[in-house]
Amino acid sequence: MLAIITTGALLAANTTATAAAPIKGYQDCFKPATAEDYLVTSVRNTDTYRTVNLRCGRHDVGDKAGFGVRHINDRRPPITTATVQCIEHVLRSAKYEGPASGQNNVSYTISSPNIDAVVIVNVETDNVVTAYTSQPGSSASNNWEGCLGIPAAAQHTPNFAKSGVTPYSGDSCWLGPLGFRSVCENVHGEKLHVDTLDASEGLPPWADSSCATPVLYANGRMFRLGLYTCSKLSTLKQHFAMNNDFPNNLQLCLGWTDIDHQACLTVHD
Repeated sequence: MLAIITTGALLAANTTATAAAPIKGYQDCFKPATAEDYLVTSVRNTDTYRTVNLRCGRHDVGDKAGFGVRHINDRRPPITTATVQCIEHVLRSAKYEGPASGQNNVSYTISSPNIDAVVIVNVETDNVVTAYTSQPGSSASNNWEGCLGIPAAAQHTPNFAKSGVTPYSGDSCWLGPLGFRSVCENVHGEKLHVDTLDASEGLPPWADSSCATPVLYANGRMFRLGLYTCSKLSTLKQHFAMNNDFPNNLQLCLGWTDIDHQACLTVHD
């Protein structure tokens, strides 16, 4: 069972992101003898509490179901040390995730006025699916060296959330006076690993409809943003696919953009 302590609070805090060094370094993944599960690099993003792996991927570059750096080479310049450094830079620096093509895929995106860099990750496997850079108005589509010049504070894409219901191993609710308003989070996971989170907001009985966006906070810092959702019923609901490993005693809070209160859980071992 997920170890949690339940609280209800308004939080304000800040943290600083750092990233783990590459654990195996650059290798030419396009050599015939390279194993498809060879781990090129592994990067920890402390804003999303996720460690993402860059593996060589399928040997058949035409197989779009594969993952890894072989897809980067599809009609693009070959992978180089700069390519790997660019991917690491994006995974380190991009604070939030957004929807990407393919089931369970999200994107880490950072931008400057002259170049965008995007890394697509599968949230179930935490493997890089593919990565690319672009220069608006230029025929050069993959300036990996230019990616390294994008500041860490560059713009990012907010996270998406999927609809659905899952079992949970911990829950917390903030309840308003007379129970007319509520904010609740239901969390499923084990110890420090969180698999999913279900967010809900109870509306007052006289409300015909309401619209809001759920926001997740880790130790007071926003790290996930859900989809804008509306309901004519009594409750707003949204489901987050998480797959996150959190630090011990981290406070995980849920809020909604139309209310000041939050529901909080403390994740601990």
